[in-house]
Amino acid sequence: MSTDVATPTSTVDFDQLDPKEYILIKGAKVNNLKDLSVAIPRDKLVVVTGLSGSGKSSLAFDTLFAEGQRM
Repeated sequence: MSTDVATPTSTVDFDQLDPKEYILIKGAKVNNLKDLSVAIPRDKLVVVTGLSGSGKSSLAFDTLFAEGQRM
């Protein structure tokens, strides 16, 4: 079982990631998201946690849902 954990100081080289393996979001700016870039693995259980008002729903519903509709 993988124990990879992303931290706020993690950096990702998006050019090295395969879009077939990751959902790549670059510079998301919705509600509380301020220039967020993240690589989310496909076909894996991913948990989004954080304080109230930190942008979890904006990431999950506004950004990821919109990305899913494009595909």
